Amino acid sequence: MYGQRKVGVSNLGKLTDVDITSLLPTEGDFLGYGSGKWKPVKPPSGSNVATGGASYLVELSRWGIKNDKTASTTTATGINNAFKWAYDNGYSSVVLPKGEYLIPPSISITPQNNTYYDFNGSKVYMETNNAQQYAVIKIGSSDSTKKAHHITIANGEFVGDRYTHDYSDTSGGNHEWGHCISLKGSCKFIRIENCIMRDGTGDGLTGEYNYDVWLYPTASNFEVGGINKTTGANVTASTTVRTITPYDVSHFRVTNNDGKFLLSGNGYSVLAGITTDVFDVYFYDANGAFLSVAENKTWYQDIDRPTGATKMHFVLHQATTANISFEVRAEPRPEFITVENCEIHHNRRLGIACTGMRYFYIMNNELHHNTGYVGGGIDIEDGYRSNQNIYIIGNKFYGHGVNDVIVVGTYYVTIANNSFNSNCGGSGRYWNIIGNYFQRAGGSITASDVIFSNNSVHDAIVQLGLTTVGKAENISITDCVFRNARLSVIQSSPYTVSIENCKFANDSNRYITGASIDVQNNPMIIRNISVFGGDALATYSLDVTVENSTFVNILNLSQWVKYKNCTIINPTSSSAPSGSNKLLSFDRCKIVSNIRLFTFNNTDSSLEFKDCEFTTSASSAETIYITNAKKLNLINCKVDLSASTTGFFVSGGGTNKAYIVMKNNEFIGTTTNVKPYDSTWKLPVEPVVFSGNTLDGIGTITRIAGDTFDDGTTAQRPRKRLLLGMRYFDTTLGKPIYVKSIGTSSVYCADVSVRSTAYKLGQLVLESGKVFECTTAGTTGASAPTWSITTASTTVDGTITWTCKGDSAVWADATGVIV
Repeated sequence: MYGQRKVGVSNLGKLTDVDITSLLPTEGDFLGYGSGKWKPVKPPSGSNVATGGASYLVELSRWGIKNDKTASTTTATGINNAFKWAYDNGYSSVVLPKGEYLIPPSISITPQNNTYYDFNGSKVYMETNNAQQYAVIKIGSSDSTKKAHHITIANGEFVGDRYTHDYSDTSGGNHEWGHCISLKGSCKFIRIENCIMRDGTGDGLTGEYNYDVWLYPTASNFEVGGINKTTGANVTASTTVRTITPYDVSHFRVTNNDGKFLLSGNGYSVLAGITTDVFDVYFYDANGAFLSVAENKTWYQDIDRPTGATKMHFVLHQATTANISFEVRAEPRPEFITVENCEIHHNRRLGIACTGMRYFYIMNNELHHNTGYVGGGIDIEDGYRSNQNIYIIGNKFYGHGVNDVIVVGTYYVTIANNSFNSNCGGSGRYWNIIGNYFQRAGGSITASDVIFSNNSVHDAIVQLGLTTVGKAENISITDCVFRNARLSVIQSSPYTVSIENCKFANDSNRYITGASIDVQNNPMIIRNISVFGGDALATYSLDVTVENSTFVNILNLSQWVKYKNCTIINPTSSSAPSGSNKLLSFDRCKIVSNIRLFTFNNTDSSLEFKDCEFTTSASSAETIYITNAKKLNLINCKVDLSASTTGFFVSGGGTNKAYIVMKNNEFIGTTTNVKPYDSTWKLPVEPVVFSGNTLDGIGTITRIAGDTFDDGTTAQRPRKRLLLGMRYFDTTLGKPIYVKSIGTSSVYCADVSVRSTAYKLGQLVLESGKVFECTTAGTTGASAPTWSITTASTTVDGTITWTCKGDSAVWADATGVIV
C-alpha cells in the first residue's frame, strides 16, 4: 500500500513508528504502511493518492493527543477531531500511532463513515469513573437520522474501568452499561477485527437497534374480508381479515429508515390474536389511488414503501379478528456487522450483547471470563425475532460459568465450529448447529427447524425440543459424537425429531447421570446409532423405533422400544419397565449375550423377537426369564447355544400368565442338558405355542396339557387360543386332526372334574356340556356342585372357583369326523 500521507521531510522526526533508515526520504514522498512500520515510498507515475483511498497517520501534537495514558479529555477530543479532519479531507484509512490513550466517560471515540481505522496495537483506556454508562468507542446513534456505515476498527485494545470503577451510586442503575464498543441504531457494514475488548463494567461489545414504533393496530380496526390485488378494492372473503381504516406509511420513522418498516409483536415478541405467519400490505397514494401490494410477507420481515405511498391496508391470512394486537415499526439497526479475530474477556456483564441486529458475524474470536454482574459470552436476546441471520463461527468460549451463548427468539442462526465450556442454547427458528465441541458444556435448545450435526459432546447434557405443541419441531440430529454425555429430546408432536448416525460412548469416568439418549412425549425413529457402555435409552414416550444400530456393553434394554436390524452385544441383564399395554420388540436383530438378557415381569405388556439371531457365550443357556407377561413371541429366530452346558433358553417362575409363542425357530447346541424352554414352572392360564421349531443337538421340552404342539397324544391336544383349521398330529390316533369349530370359547377340553383333587390356576374341565376354567386355585369338593352354564358365570366347588367359558371347540379328522 502506498504512503497516503504527504509529509515534509523536516516533519518526519516528529512521527513515531516511522522507518527512515531503509530509504532516505526526499521532499514530496509519501509514507506507506506495512509490517508495523511507516516507510517513505514514491508513488507510481500518474497516480493520484492525495484523495480518495488515502491513509492518514494521526499527528499527535497537532491534535493535542497524549499517548502516555494522560490528559483524557484533550486526548479523546483530539482523536475525534483528527478522525473528522481525515474524513473531511478524503482519507479512507487512518492509523493511530502506537501508545496508551486515556479517555473520559463523557467523550467516546466516534469513527467516521467509509474509513478503516488501524489502532496499531494501541491501548485505549476508559478513565476511572462512577458513570452508569459509557463506551470507549461508539458507532451509530439513537437519532435515526444519523447513519454509520462502512467502518473498520482494527488492531486495538479497548479497556474499561471495571476493576477501579466506583459502583457506590446505584440510584440510576447497576452500572451495567459501560461498554468497550457500542453500536447503536443505523450501523451497516461495520467490522471489528484483531482487537481486544476487556474489563468493561458492561459488555465487550454491544449492538442495539432503535425501537421506532408509530402504529399499534388492534382488532377494532379489522373486519372479515379481503382486497383485490389488481385494483386495491375491498372484496368478500371468509378466510382473511382486512383493516377498515388505512394507516399512515409516510411517517417520519419510515423515511428515517430508508423507507423500510415491519409488522411485529410487542417488546416481548407477543403477537396477540394472530394465528397466521403471512399477510399482505396494500399501498395507496395521497389521493387514495392504489399503487401496489406486497404479498405474502411475514412478521419481522422488512417491507419497502413504494415511491408515492402515503397510506396502507393490511390483509391477514386468518379468518378471525378476535384479540388482534401488534405493532408497526421501523428498526434502524446494526446490520452486516463482523467481529473477527478478537479477544473479548473479563467484562462484567457480557462479552457480546445483541438487541435487534441482523447479519451479525461473530467469527474466530476468543471469549472468556465475561462474568460478574450477569455473565456470559454472547447474549442475543432482547429484540427476539428482530434478531435474524446471526452467525457464530469458529469461536472459543471458556470461563463463563453458566452460559457461553444464549440466543432467544432468533431466526436464521448458524452456530458452527465453536468450542464451548458452558451452556449454549436458546429459542427461535431455522438454526444450524454444526461442528461444535461441547466440553463439560450443556445445550438447551428449544428452537424449531434445527440441524444439529457433526457436533462433539463430552461430559455434557444437550437438550433439544419442547413440550408445547407447534414449538421446537423439525429437529434433525445427525453425525454427532457423545462421550460420557446425554442427549435429551422432547417432542411436542410425533416424529418431529430424528436422530441418525450418532455415536455414544461411555466409560467409568462418566459423571453425567441418566441414559445416553432420553426421549420424551411422542413417537420417534432413531437410525444408525452406536452406543458403547452405559444406559442406552430412556424413553418416556410411545412407539420409539431404533433401526440399524449397534449397542455394545450397555447397562440395560429396559425401555419400550422397537429395535429393527440392530446388533446388541453383551448387555447387562434387563428387566421390564413399568407401563401397561406396551411392547418391547426386536426385529431382525443380532444379540450376543453372556448373562441372562431379560427378566420380564409386566402382566399387561409384551416381549417379542422376530427373525433374530441369538448367540450366548455363557455356560447357562438361560437368556429370557418370564415372571409375568401379556405375551412372549419368539418367531423365526436362530438360537446358538453351543457354548452352554445347561439350562433353558426361555424359563421363568412365579404365577406366570404369559401367552408364549415359539414358532419356526432353530435351536443349536452341543448337549441335551440344554433345552429351548422350561415348562415346569408354567401354569396353564395361557398356553405355550411350540410349533415348527428345529432342535439340533439340544434336548426336547417337557410337554404339559394346555400347551400347543405340532404333534402328541390325544391328552396333549392344544386346548387354548384355538383357531379354526389349526392342525395337530394326534399320535394316539396316528393321523392329523384339525379344529372344526372353536365353539363359543376358543378352548377345548374333554376331561371332567375329579372330586377332592387340587387344580392349578387355568386348568380346564368339561361339565354339563360346557368348558370351565379354574380362576381360583384350590381343591374340589367331595361332591359335585351345581354348575352354572351361563358364559362368564362362576361356580364354587370346594375351595375352587370355576368360570364358565362356553361351548368347547371341536376337533375333527380330514374327513370331518369328530375325534
